[in-house]
Amino acid sequence: MNFKAYIAFIVLTLLIVTLLSVSMVDALNGGLYIVVTFPNLIYDVKPLLCSGDYIVSIAPTGVDPHEYQLTPANVEDLRKADIIISTGHAPFEKNIEEMVGREIKGELVIIPKIPDIKILTNPATGKPNYHMPIYDPNNYILFIKYVSEVLAHKRPECANHYYERAKDVVDEISSLINHTPKVNIIAVADTPTTQYAVSWIGIRIKYLMIKEHGVPASPKDIESIVEAMKNGEVKLAIINNPPRAKASESLKELAEKYGIPILYVPNPIGEGSILNKLTIISNQVGNLSTETSEETASLKQSQFTIGENIVTAVLSLLLLFIVGFFIFTKARGV
Repeated sequence: MNFKAYIAFIVLTLLIVTLLSVSMVDALNGGLYIVVTFPNLIYDVKPLLCSGDYIVSIAPTGVDPHEYQLTPANVEDLRKADIIISTGHAPFEKNIEEMVGREIKGELVIIPKIPDIKILTNPATGKPNYHMPIYDPNNYILFIKYVSEVLAHKRPECANHYYERAKDVVDEISSLINHTPKVNIIAVADTPTTQYAVSWIGIRIKYLMIKEHGVPASPKDIESIVEAMKNGEVKLAIINNPPRAKASESLKELAEKYGIPILYVPNPIGEGSILNKLTIISNQVGNLSTETSEETASLKQSQFTIGENIVTAVLSLLLLFIVGFFIFTKARGV
């Protein structure tokens, strides 16, 4: 390559880089600035976004959102936000609500307040369970549709894109719901965060090892759980995966001790979308359903065999009676 060609190549490269940089800046300036309170929500909202939209989380990955406090950088993000999406129950999220209309001008979406979202009752406290209600796929559909509407309202030129991407996600979730076997089982779980993940399948969580954040089950509660396992009332244990909490490990040990199957639920605030996490759960339920069906078939076969043996024994006794009666009458010369 001669000197002139080399210079031309350098100039062309710089020109391309400059044009790309300008395009990216223009796209960002024209896009929406979206803030989510929990990092896992990025995986659910980002697939809907249009070119130029930007998304950031308040709480960083790996931090317990219940213990998190807003930083100056968080406040700056909130001030720039066009849309803020919140789970609505962590303390710092309550602080965000108080800032709306003053420091915050963007639209605040509080998940439990989305129309028609179903809020379950915590079986241990009797109070509403606000721990990630979109882990229920039916609630997730409502969430995806609602967020796409808000995005379309804020950026009409991308409305079709938002709606199409939302439809793709909804179709996948609907297919998952339809193809996941349904059961009717009473279960014990390690934390309330698992309730939405399994209730739609027909799994009713009746006992919890951790009643609420920072509130463990009492020794009397543990006794009730053990008794329910022993007498066969509880037929399944639901455990967060990975099982970081001590209560999760304790439940795992109890389940193994009493031969109770375990269904592992991906951590709701861990990496990955709700769709991916529900797919993991669905696959486990499929295996669980197969095992249950095999046990039922085995029981029916066992019952059939027993019944068959009883009939055979009765017929044999009847035959012996007839033969005996015939010999007896013959001997008496009747």
